[in-house]
Amino acid sequence: MRIILRFFFTVWAYFTFILLMFVAFAYHVIVMTLTRGKGIELMYKCYRPWARTWALLNGVRLDIRGYENFNKNKSHIFVSNHGSTADIIIVASSMISRYRPLGKKETTEIPVMGYMFARALVLVDRSNPESRSKSMERMRELIRQNISVLIAPEGTRNRTEQPLQPFKEGAFRLAIEFQLPVVPMVLLHTRKLYPNNSWLMNHSNLGCHFLKPIPTDGLTEENVTELKDKVFRLMEDYVIQHEGHGKV
Repeated sequence: MRIILRFFFTVWAYFTFILLMFVAFAYHVIVMTLTRGKGIELMYKCYRPWARTWALLNGVRLDIRGYENFNKNKSHIFVSNHGSTADIIIVASSMISRYRPLGKKETTEIPVMGYMFARALVLVDRSNPESRSKSMERMRELIRQNISVLIAPEGTRNRTEQPLQPFKEGAFRLAIEFQLPVVPMVLLHTRKLYPNNSWLMNHSNLGCHFLKPIPTDGLTEENVTELKDKVFRLMEDYVIQHEGHGKV
């Protein structure tokens, strides 16, 4: 019986996702046409209602906490864990700042969604040093425009049994370079909703908890590893506390 319920929930979840994706796609095309490709901020206006509508239609409750921990009108370096395809729903539902996520170049190859990702994300080919350098420079430009950036320092989706994968240093180098606070953004239960080892989904609520920002005032290049390790321990402990060690 449980597998049957999972099947029907999955079919409905995919159907509503695709339906809403085409609505968002039409909105994007109209906005980009009318603004001659300059309507990025208007594009972002649809992401939150799009994701929240999907959650509502699928009975997925969103537990979002910690808005009091940051000023949405200032630049921050948001760092999140990356556990599942379901991350896109809770991230889009939660962000209230002007922001740009760092994403893999491969996402542009996804039908329909790739069109939007190509225009909305800071893209990077992690296997290409030149691409990595260009993506860092693009994020620097955004920060100078008072736009926050969102980076998943694990680098790729966590398919292990561990709460988090080891962090890479890019986000923390950027934070120290601009002396910006790092806001840990812990995504919860995404691997339960959309497991990485099955196409069948499980009904689950989703969480996004913004933890207190970690200041970088006075830190230098020598402190990058220390900052990275501090944020990693904080987020790992939080995931263990709310999901259980090794449980997804």
